[in-house]
Amino acid sequence: MNTLLGKQALPRGETRTLCLSKLRQFVSDGQFFRRMVSLVQPREPFAVLTHGDCWTNNILFRYSDAGEVLEV
Repeated sequence: MNTLLGKQALPRGETRTLCLSKLRQFVSDGQFFRRMVSLVQPREPFAVLTHGDCWTNNILFRYSDAGEVLEV
């Protein structure tokens, strides 16, 4: 994580200090990656995790041998 960018996005003063403290605690407790994996586990059959960049280059298609789209 680029902490410089994080600092620039936060307001100055006590709010910045509090936010950065909580972020450091969150990522440094030795459980960060385990927690992240848990948070993105599907909770239902058609669960989707998206990053908000929906366009054709970020969508997977499965084609038939004839070139028809079978699944999106």
